[in-house]
Amino acid sequence: MYQIVGVVETTKEEGPSVSVRVAGTSKVFQKTAKELYEKNWLDGFSKEDVAYIGVLNAFGNNGSLKQASDLVKRINFPVHNVIVLGMMFVCFLLISNVTAMKVSAIAIPNFFSSSSSPWLIEFPGALIFFPVTFIISDILTEVYGYKISRAIIWGGFICNAIFLLGLMAVVKVSPSPAWLATQGDIANAYEILLGGYTRVFFASSVAYFFGEFINSIIIAKLKVATSGKYLSARIVGSTIVGAVIDSAIFISVVFYGVMSTDIIVAMIFTQIAFKVSYEIVMLPVTYRITNYLKKKDGVDHYDFDTKFNPFSFKN
Repeated sequence: MYQIVGVVETTKEEGPSVSVRVAGTSKVFQKTAKELYEKNWLDGFSKEDVAYIGVLNAFGNNGSLKQASDLVKRINFPVHNVIVLGMMFVCFLLISNVTAMKVSAIAIPNFFSSSSSPWLIEFPGALIFFPVTFIISDILTEVYGYKISRAIIWGGFICNAIFLLGLMAVVKVSPSPAWLATQGDIANAYEILLGGYTRVFFASSVAYFFGEFINSIIIAKLKVATSGKYLSARIVGSTIVGAVIDSAIFISVVFYGVMSTDIIVAMIFTQIAFKVSYEIVMLPVTYRITNYLKKKDGVDHYDFDTKFNPFSFKN
C-alpha cells in the first residue's frame, strides 16, 4: 500500500511530481501523476489518494496545481470527526479550568507506621478531567497530523479566553438591588469564582501552550522516526514530557502563595504520576479510536515536511 505525502509542481510535460510513501515504512519515492495514473499503481492507494492522482493528472502542469490540490482537499477532508474531537477537547479543557481551584484529597491508610494518621494525596479537581485533552491531542496528531492538532489547540485557547471574558462581563454588570437583597451569597460566589478563574486562566494558558504543543510535536516526530510503529511507547513518552512541563507550570503558578511549598511539590508529582497512569490505562481506548478513524476516514498522516512552529498556520 502507498500514501501520498507531498506534491511538487515541475516544468516537465508529464505534470507534477508526487511524493509517495510505502505504508509501514519511512521510504519515500517520486513519481509523476501521469505515471501513477495506471491501474497497477492506483490499486495500491486509498480511494482519497486515487481521487487526488486523478485530479492532478487531469489538471496536468498548466499552472493550476494549487487549485487541483485545494479541490481534492475540500472534497476529502474528514471534517465531521475532527469537529467532534475538537468539541470534546474544548469541553474537557473548560471543565478542567473551572474545577482547578478546588483541592481534593484521598486518604490512604498508612501501614508502615504506628501512627493512625493516613497519607493524604492532594490534587486539584481538574486532574480528573485534564488528561483527556492529552488523549484527544494524541489521537488528532496520530491520525490527522500536527497541523490539525495545532488548530484545535489554538481553538481551545480562544474558547477559554472567550469564556473568561464572559465571566468578567457577568460579574462587572451591576446586579439588581432586589436580586442582591435575596441572593447576596450568590453575588459573592461570582466574585470569588472570577478571582480564582483569572489566575487559573493565566496559569493554564502558559502550561497548556507548552504542554500540549510539545506533546503533539513529539508524537508527530516520533511517528516519522519509527515509521508509524510503537504507538503505545510514543503516546506514553510524549505524555511524560508534556505532563512534566504542564504540571510544573500550572501547579506552581496557581497555588504559589496559597499552599505551602511541600504541598505544591507533592501535587506536581501527583499530577505527573496520575496523567501518565491515566494515559497508560486508556491506551486500549486510544488504540480503538485511532484505528477506527484511520479506517473510516482513510487518513494516516505523516508529518514529513511539516513546520512545527506553533504560530504558523500555513505549513
